[in-house]
Amino acid sequence: FLPPTHPPPLLQVRVWSLGSRRCEAEIAQHTKSISAMVVDVEIPTRLHTCGLDQLVVTYDMKKQQRVTYHALREGQFTSMVQRPQGDMEILTATHDGFIFVWDVDETSPVGMLKEPNAQRLNALSLSPSGKFLAVATEQLGEVQIWDVASGKPGSNEAPVSIGQAHSEGVASVVWSPDEKQLVSVGRDGLVAVWNWFM
Repeated sequence: FLPPTHPPPLLQVRVWSLGSRRCEAEIAQHTKSISAMVVDVEIPTRLHTCGLDQLVVTYDMKKQQRVTYHALREGQFTSMVQRPQGDMEILTATHDGFIFVWDVDETSPVGMLKEPNAQRLNALSLSPSGKFLAVATEQLGEVQIWDVASGKPGSNEAPVSIGQAHSEGVASVVWSPDEKQLVSVGRDGLVAVWNWFM
């Protein structure tokens, strides 16, 4: 009898070449599981990762070295997106209801949004225009929309819209390319399509 095994935590990222089918780089910058990663929209040789170890790491795959990192004193990152323009490039979500806005050149967050009920935030999705952020929540099964284009980062105290269709947590949410709809997937097995007007 063998004890049940659990998959090992994802502590590194391997970058593969499609042409040669070889591993071109191994990035091991985290001490706990990586929860999200994003290829930089302006410099495609840079990769941003965040994890359960309170770290956001920017890594240059071409030079094979860390460019910068950001750290929280406590908490866990659950999701990440990158804004397509501007200095406030990276947005990260946490397990306790915070969205941090990071400038890659700054060590501390340049802005912060706080989910009103301190829910676990499972996923983030930035609208194609970069104006709105869709947030998937766990405890109340909500899809929240935040305005991230107006005002200074973190000046918004509440979402501009909240949708409830799921009986359990929302695992994922994405925008349509025309920014008129969103699709959310819940742990309850429901796929919901939302119309968005603003």
